[in-house]
Amino acid sequence: MNVIYLIILILIVSINSFAISIENAVIKALENNYALKYKSKLVESKKFEYEASKANRYPSFIFDGKYTLLDDKKTEPFNTPFGAQDITILEKEYFEIFTGFRLNLYTGGLVTSSIEAKSHEQKIEKFKFLEEKNELIFKTKKAYLDILKLYSHKNVLEEYLKSLNKHLSDIKIMYEQGIVPYIDILQTEVKVEEVKQKTIDIENKIDVAKFNLATLMGVDDISFNVEDINNNLIFNLNLENLLRIAEENRAILKSFDENIFLIDSLKGVTKSGFLPKIYIQGGYQYSNSVDEVEPKGNFLIQVGINYTLEWSKPFYETKAKNSMKYALIKYKNDTKLKIFLEVQNAYKSFETAKKNLELAKTQEKKAKEYFRIIDLKYKEGLASNTDLLDANAMLVEAQMNIKNAHYDMLEKYFALEKAIGKELR
Repeated sequence: MNVIYLIILILIVSINSFAISIENAVIKALENNYALKYKSKLVESKKFEYEASKANRYPSFIFDGKYTLLDDKKTEPFNTPFGAQDITILEKEYFEIFTGFRLNLYTGGLVTSSIEAKSHEQKIEKFKFLEEKNELIFKTKKAYLDILKLYSHKNVLEEYLKSLNKHLSDIKIMYEQGIVPYIDILQTEVKVEEVKQKTIDIENKIDVAKFNLATLMGVDDISFNVEDINNNLIFNLNLENLLRIAEENRAILKSFDENIFLIDSLKGVTKSGFLPKIYIQGGYQYSNSVDEVEPKGNFLIQVGINYTLEWSKPFYETKAKNSMKYALIKYKNDTKLKIFLEVQNAYKSFETAKKNLELAKTQEKKAKEYFRIIDLKYKEGLASNTDLLDANAMLVEAQMNIKNAHYDMLEKYFALEKAIGKELR
């Protein structure tokens, strides 16, 4: 019966929790993250604006209807050989309707430049989205690593607690035999409680870290578990190659290029203010403003020209855009240098993290050997309980340092991928 209860319990736990890999965590974040969805909709909005701007290339349909009511009909005297007569100029009330099409023949580059500007705005928003996506991928991976690191700390503490409990059990037996004093029991019990408190603190931190990852993934369920990461990293990296990849891939640099192109397009819009606009218009016009006039409806075609010069406004707007273009070029160069600095720092941090991991492994080997020797001495009465507990704590600290160094190396690797805007694996 106990076996059946155990099986049921295992099934319940397996249903209520599920394991997620770091790749799946990134996929979920890219699919569900609310901030990224917002950026995605901004890209979509700019796309629709670009498509809407193309409509200016084509004829526009016009329908204009008016109803007019005057205080009285308007007349004008007209002399004839038979006497003076009043001729109606406008009826007291009448309708006017025009329906047709209008096509811009020449706009001085206004339409073409406006479409190009919308195209660049769309690309700018897309590159902003890609930069946000790159940042989200790193944040998700880092949040995932934080959980793994905390679990590794918990595992170390649990093994430490087992070791202390076993030691405590041995001490109690030795105390009953009169080999060790009672103070050794108290000292070990204090250490056991200390480790229990640290374990509780770690468990709370795991929940907080899971909430952080869940927020990035756009979910509110933290019942998931995490899987360990395969160390399929590329260790032999070339800094010059990384800098080249960053310059080619970072979306923020591409957005600067599009911003510069946008300025050129907006200059075209501004310069069109110096030039006339020519259009052709045709359709059907109806008016019953004068009852005697027939026919009241006519088909017509018109060619028009419009020219409006707003004094020096286009001139100064062009100068303003030239200044903005110059500023963007300098800002792009500054951003590129900062990205190179980010890549260099990430590269150096990764190289340092690799060395730290090797040092931590050496430290653990020495701490393990030191604990083994102190343990033997303690059993022979040549070392105190304090010496043994200190040696055990030193070993645990060395094991923690390995975990920290391992996950720190992975984090630095992911930070390097973020810096260059591309996965290296």
